[in-house]
Amino acid sequence: MKLEYSIRQSGGNAGGVAEREETHVLGFREAKKTVPGAILFDDNDEPVVNLSPGFYFLSHPFTYTEKSGKTQEWNQADSSRLVKLLESRFPDIRIFDPINSRLGYLKAAPTEPNEEWALAQCAGILHYCNGVLFAPGWPDSSGCNMERREAVNSGIPRYFIGADV
Repeated sequence: MKLEYSIRQSGGNAGGVAEREETHVLGFREAKKTVPGAILFDDNDEPVVNLSPGFYFLSHPFTYTEKSGKTQEWNQADSSRLVKLLESRFPDIRIFDPINSRLGYLKAAPTEPNEEWALAQCAGILHYCNGVLFAPGWPDSSGCNMERREAVNSGIPRYFIGADV
């Protein structure tokens, strides 16, 4: 999905009023929200009925909470919930959940999440995965965006969890 928007800027100077319009395209993707029963979508926004057996990476926002209003504890619980849901829907897959793993933020620094350390670990693990599963809200997370860039650059398949899940 591409979101296109325009910015119109008006301003005055000694010679009169200048007007300028810019068009921008945002290339992020969010999963479709209106397909009944679908919980996962591919890069073409088509519902995913089957995933190949294998190991998948869950990309879920964690430290960024300002825009969403969600706490790190909420994100941690939601990440666990999504793993259970997806592994029950697709029984031949296993999901690496960096938030709740021993390699994640909390292990890196129990009193203060260490995003830089955790993201470096995640980038390495991505290369062993059959695909990346992006949780709702991922476009607002710098960590999820880094994981998406790594997946795109490495040719790792990307899947998007529906917002209604």
